[in-house]
Amino acid sequence: MIRRSVLSVVAVLMMVLGIVVVSTSAGATTARSLPAGDAMYAVSCNGPGGQLSSVDPASAAFTAIGVPQNIDSSGCAYGMAYNFGLGKSYLLAGNLSSGEWPIVEVNLANGNETEISRITINGSPTTGYPAVMTIDASGSAFAIVANNFYALDIATGIATLRGPVGNFADIYALALNPNDGRLYAVSESGQLLSIDPSSGAGTSIANLQLARGVFSLQFDSDGHGWLNTGVNASFAISSFDLADPQGTLVESSADATLYSGAYLVVPGVAPTPPPTTSTTVVTTTTASASDPVVPVFTG
Repeated sequence: MIRRSVLSVVAVLMMVLGIVVVSTSAGATTARSLPAGDAMYAVSCNGPGGQLSSVDPASAAFTAIGVPQNIDSSGCAYGMAYNFGLGKSYLLAGNLSSGEWPIVEVNLANGNETEISRITINGSPTTGYPAVMTIDASGSAFAIVANNFYALDIATGIATLRGPVGNFADIYALALNPNDGRLYAVSESGQLLSIDPSSGAGTSIANLQLARGVFSLQFDSDGHGWLNTGVNASFAISSFDLADPQGTLVESSADATLYSGAYLVVPGVAPTPPPTTSTTVVTTTTASASDPVVPVFTG
């Protein structure tokens, strides 16, 4: 597994060697804007932990909402998700002392954060790493922990294994596309996947060949994907079209100053219902925990 601190060094070396230089430079192409009625938010990792901000993706401008919450001494936030039916948003707080994953409700109006539960596998809070979550159009929640896919009960934190994602680099982002009702994920190396929620299996769509590490994935109501990517202290908000993810990848017009695994796009219209699938539950006896250490911003 490539740790995020190592990823930055690897990415820089790849750029120097000319192995991977595909992503569009900032400002080279007109940055996309969100569809009318959509809104973007983020919860910071660098600076005060737990600070909610509204985000202008075109200019990479952040406006603080409320004050930093720093839930349970978390050093960062991951996997922000929105339940359209309830009008509530949630994220995972990376606990620095225990390595556990608190599920936190975030009030988008005032920035208040409230711990609801902790991801629990086989009866115990998991320290599996990395962990991300999302919520589909029907309100069902899912998580990927250490590259295994789970159905997730937010109220209790109980995670029920559906199956492994597959042989991919660590999955750092999982998101609902409200335009087609499907789930997508992206690895830290930029591999974009579709996820079958019945089995958890990932299917490769494209290698975005990013020279920056990937920290977050979201989709707007038009179906455009949005990423937070970064190397060392340089971060960007990037977007792409699923029809040609690599060929349509563009960065925001300015570098983003906020590093986070918890970006969120709230659609202005109701998401498309998810495709009908059967459910397969896989019995497991041991929680996967490939790396219990929560990454900390060091740029």
